[in-house]
Amino acid sequence: MQLFTRLLQRPVQTLQRLTEGRNSRVYRIRCSPSEGYIGKLYFQNPCDSRDRLGVEYQSFVFLHQHQITVVPRPICIDRASACAIYEEVQGRKLAPTEIQNTHVIQCTDFLQNINQLRHLSTSQALPSASEACFSLAQFIANIEQRLERLQGLQSSLPVYQQLRTFLNQQVIPFLQKHAARAATKYEQFGYARTTLLPQQERILSPSDFGFHNALVSDEDQLFFVDFEYFGWDDPVKTIADFLLHPAMLLTEAQKQLFTTVLLSHFEIPTWRLHVLYPLVGIKWIMILLNEFILSDRARREFSLGESEDISLVCAQQLLKSRSLLQSLQTHPYGP
Repeated sequence: MQLFTRLLQRPVQTLQRLTEGRNSRVYRIRCSPSEGYIGKLYFQNPCDSRDRLGVEYQSFVFLHQHQITVVPRPICIDRASACAIYEEVQGRKLAPTEIQNTHVIQCTDFLQNINQLRHLSTSQALPSASEACFSLAQFIANIEQRLERLQGLQSSLPVYQQLRTFLNQQVIPFLQKHAARAATKYEQFGYARTTLLPQQERILSPSDFGFHNALVSDEDQLFFVDFEYFGWDDPVKTIADFLLHPAMLLTEAQKQLFTTVLLSHFEIPTWRLHVLYPLVGIKWIMILLNEFILSDRARREFSLGESEDISLVCAQQLLKSRSLLQSLQTHPYGP
């Protein structure tokens, strides 16, 4: 409470720990019944060079400077304490059963609106999104790097043996098949594996974008939060991430709506989505399996403020990964 009082330069009446954050500690701050803020303490790890604090804060500054106001308004930042304070957004999370086509359209509108800014000179100084990939080679290298981390884990716990079996017998054959297919398709359309997506075809993306990081107001207006990974990215990756995120439970019609609108707006060849979709899906399998990695689990425990049973959590994530792979095998090219 003392930290937030010092940064806001006014007394804090109440401080409530929220549980939404998975990478940060998030607090609801009340200075009066009508004056509320959100405070975030960002996880820091010497092994992770990503500047989540600076990226999120500056992205909100940039968007508000250009009248994009459906994101939190930044109030103050303190790098010494890895802390930032934002104006509280009045809203609640949407339950999956509440998601309507109008909400999907608000998501596509938001992406279109922020990308009206991509031709500004100031936008060129914005960073690449976290783990942005601009060539087929970069997509595959990112997956292989994640795969190597998982394969290198040493543990005698039975769940780790189950992980190794899953990777060797199911994930790797799927990756090899679709990496080879992607290389063939790229060649057919005149692209090398290392050909970079031109700057004019890249978009500004929250990266971790979806209803899991959105609040809805009483007027049914969506507000978008959590921009720790914001920056330049491939629009195909943005679309695929939205469709594949484990926290997203969209109907096939809603997936098709989101995809159709953005493919048309950003003039994306459909073949690129069909080629990259299964690769992005494999990356999401790797992300689900991050709980097996000690450093990644430490970030979760920092945000949650408690330790979890390793075997139980890993078993749950392995189950989710199997389910996602089964879905990819059934629908490998997206909606």
